[in-house]
Amino acid sequence: MKWGLLLLSCTFNLIGLTGGPLLLRLYFLHGGNRKWLSSLLQVAGFPILIIPLIILYRQRDPGQPSVKFFASRKLLLYAALIGLAQGVDRFMYCYGLSFLPVSNSSLLVATQLVFTAFISFIWVKQKFTPYSINAIVVIIMGVILLGIRRAGDRPRGVTNSQYLLGFFISIADASITGFILVSTQVAYAKANQAMTYPIVLQFQVCLSFFATVCCTIGCLINNDFSAIRREASEFDLGMKRYYIVLVSIMIV
Repeated sequence: MKWGLLLLSCTFNLIGLTGGPLLLRLYFLHGGNRKWLSSLLQVAGFPILIIPLIILYRQRDPGQPSVKFFASRKLLLYAALIGLAQGVDRFMYCYGLSFLPVSNSSLLVATQLVFTAFISFIWVKQKFTPYSINAIVVIIMGVILLGIRRAGDRPRGVTNSQYLLGFFISIADASITGFILVSTQVAYAKANQAMTYPIVLQFQVCLSFFATVCCTIGCLINNDFSAIRREASEFDLGMKRYYIVLVSIMIV
């Protein structure tokens, strides 16, 4: 059962991490330009997690009161704070991707592994090992080599200044992602309760909810919701496909 869930998780991550950037780039490439809206779509699909939570709640064993089903307030507070950071992180990711090809953006975001390693070393005293150092070096070399090969893949209409802006914002986004990953580990460690599957799902729902709130506020300030109909009418692939792309981004 555990191996099955692990395989399912890896499958969903693979689909999301490959399909998500491609759909977002499709949105920007054909006339989409709303960064907060595209950020919102990446986190607003979290209510689907309520379905497995309901199933798990109905299947819980009342005869084991020592196993808590609900997450503590302390853990949910951590999730809320990390969720706000996640909302900013998603905006920065979309902003960088709007000026970069998917290949370059993905390679820059991959540097989050380096930031995660160093933040873990500073915050939770996780020591470097020959294996982790080797992995970091190999990843960085791969990023450099692939980045050189893809250097000519710049999107049309993107100026040098915009390209550099997208480059540095993507690096900053990778650093925030590393911080979020380590923060989640710290939150789990300080939760003072067993991190069961229902607890992790509740943590994720709370995190995504506050990320959604953050992105929704950004959309309201930037008038993204009122611009959807106009943007759909000007979308290169047509209005119907515009909405299909938006829904697909949220699902994937």
